[in-house]
Amino acid sequence: MAVKQERLPDHRAQIVTAAGAATTLAALAAVFALAHSGENVMGWYANYVIPAGALLVGGLAASGYGIAAWFTGLKMTRKLMLSVCVQLLVSYFIAQYEEYQRLVPGGEIGFWSWFDLTTRAFSFAQHDGTAGSPFGAAGYAMRALEIGGYVMGGFLVPAALHKKPYCDACRTYRRQKRIALFPGGFPGDGGESAFRDLYAAARAGDRAVVAQTIKTLGDLKDESATSQFRARITVWTVRCPRCAEGYLAAMRTEGHGKRATSYPLPAQVLSGEQMRALFD
Repeated sequence: MAVKQERLPDHRAQIVTAAGAATTLAALAAVFALAHSGENVMGWYANYVIPAGALLVGGLAASGYGIAAWFTGLKMTRKLMLSVCVQLLVSYFIAQYEEYQRLVPGGEIGFWSWFDLTTRAFSFAQHDGTAGSPFGAAGYAMRALEIGGYVMGGFLVPAALHKKPYCDACRTYRRQKRIALFPGGFPGDGGESAFRDLYAAARAGDRAVVAQTIKTLGDLKDESATSQFRARITVWTVRCPRCAEGYLAAMRTEGHGKRATSYPLPAQVLSGEQMRALFD
């Protein structure tokens, strides 16, 4: 007789939300503390239109979501990413309301009237440190940049995690480890041949050939010399920390510095048993 196994309650979503709320509270508390000492972090702009401060604060606020999701293994879905953005947007207005209550404790004017006045009062500091002319209605454009920067800065954290390889079977993120850097990478040269030899040996489960190919042609100890080549191929293992199932991933890079361009190469899927046999 088959026994039905009950799945334990999954509280990861609540843990991630709580961690995100904690870092959001900490980030906004730091903003308020600095503001009271004369430093308006949310007012930092690059080239007058890039809300650098809001992006920074948003990223710090959302860091808890990303850290908790990574360690608990909660998959960062599009729905969860949207939830993070909504929570950040709500937290922005909660923070504004807290500031309103601090500055207008008697409630002489309503929140939205105060919000309108402070928005129209947006201005950039002059070179001598004095305040410039208020923006008036154009202040809403700056307010939109501030809110957008704050939410976008937070969105970048879950968006980065969303791209990470994930093992659905074990409900955790796969780990990546760089194992080789081959000089070359064009058809017929040493890098291309070594890359294909490595894949063939991995498919065959030949640990000795895999190790020898890496040691002879792609040893990371030779990275400084290999990086001087115009083209090179980097290889990683991408595997689940629980079941070990995963694949070999490779990238060909051409050029150096700002002119470097990378191209993904085909992956080699490997079972957990193959991964353990080859790399443990």
